[in-house]
Amino acid sequence: MESHVKIGDLVKFKDEVNDGTYAARGLVVEIKDSIDRNYGVLWDFLRGEVGWQYCCEIEVISKRGAK
Repeated sequence: MESHVKIGDLVKFKDEVNDGTYAARGLVVEIKDSIDRNYGVLWDFLRGEVGWQYCCEIEVISKRGAK
């Protein structure tokens, strides 16, 4: 699923339990199109700073524009 991450998607860390309550949520704001596909995520715990994650570290919990 990680290869389908797009700017504007709401994501979580992959290791978190999927029970509807996530310790951390973030919004994908930038994608570096490199060999390791880094994603810039505006995490709720970083106070406005962007954290960079590898595609294998995050999972989409809500697609941009999904209802």
